[in-house]
Amino acid sequence: MVLDFTRILNDSLLTIGSTKETAEFVIFDMDQPCSPEEIQIRYSKALWTVVEVINGRYASKLPFEFNLYNWIEHNHKDELAYFLNEASSNCMNYSDYKSSYKFVIHFGEKGFIVGVLQQGKGFNAELIFVNKVKSNEGAGFRFYSDCPSTVFFDDAKNATGLYFEYLFR
Repeated sequence: MVLDFTRILNDSLLTIGSTKETAEFVIFDMDQPCSPEEIQIRYSKALWTVVEVINGRYASKLPFEFNLYNWIEHNHKDELAYFLNEASSNCMNYSDYKSSYKFVIHFGEKGFIVGVLQQGKGFNAELIFVNKVKSNEGAGFRFYSDCPSTVFFDDAKNATGLYFEYLFR
């Protein structure tokens, strides 16, 4: 299983050979309210920008270009598309503010990490997974468990951030 409840970001940064470079894409900050329409525009733009930045930076190291349409077409090989869509849709459905706060990319020599963060109250990811809470409402935890890359939380018992660690193969 690659859903890791004990993994921490600092360990993952070492694993990817972090260059200490990051990119952040803010969607909704509770301290700077905006309309639902503006949130949707920012969300869509941020999703595509994350994919474009990673494809552009790592084109020669990737087996294929990531593409958000792969999630719609059920192409399970595109782990990034699945991660971004599942994690961010969970934020929209279950977070206090019904939106992701921001997406973050951590760049490395051996891979990269993408984070989907929310604001407000965290959730007990370990409890949800172990007790199969909401197991029939989405494919998020099923994907997190089955994807070849590592998925982890900022705090498994009070999660506000979910991370995807991709290592070049």
